[in-house]
Amino acid sequence: MSETPDTGSGDGWSAPRSRHPLDDLDRAVLHELQLDGRRSFRDIARTIGASEATVRFRVNRLRENGVLQILGFVDPAALGYGVLSSLFLRVRPSATMAVVEAIASWPEAMYVSSTVGRADLFVQIVCEDQERLFRLISERIGSLDGVEGVETLMEVKVHKAQYVYASLE
Repeated sequence: MSETPDTGSGDGWSAPRSRHPLDDLDRAVLHELQLDGRRSFRDIARTIGASEATVRFRVNRLRENGVLQILGFVDPAALGYGVLSSLFLRVRPSATMAVVEAIASWPEAMYVSSTVGRADLFVQIVCEDQERLFRLISERIGSLDGVEGVETLMEVKVHKAQYVYASLE
């Protein structure tokens, strides 16, 4: 199942998340889903000692509150994306949201966040090859009003990609 990321806040993820406090049962359900997002509510209920109806209710509430997304993580290389790159953009403050909206609409943009420090935006990009990455940076990002600079960090090998948060264990 794939959904458009929505953290529930409308303006991106921020910590700590106090709007939807999690209790021990919520954390247990989330932990089990992180280990295997396809597990049945019945199986999760058995593991954590709750009823199936309780697990179903908790999962639905967590999804509605924007705390949980259930999706399938696919290795980008398996889909023909041979280049994974991180972009650090310096953007004129008055243009930040226009640049965010533009880049976030691109299918190559997998992650977009505002940052502080040497860059204003962090963008994770997947492309089929280096030529397409070059065109994306030089033509598309280069044409965005307000972008003052871009630093590119290209990943050559992923050694670990884990999406299980230790605080839920």
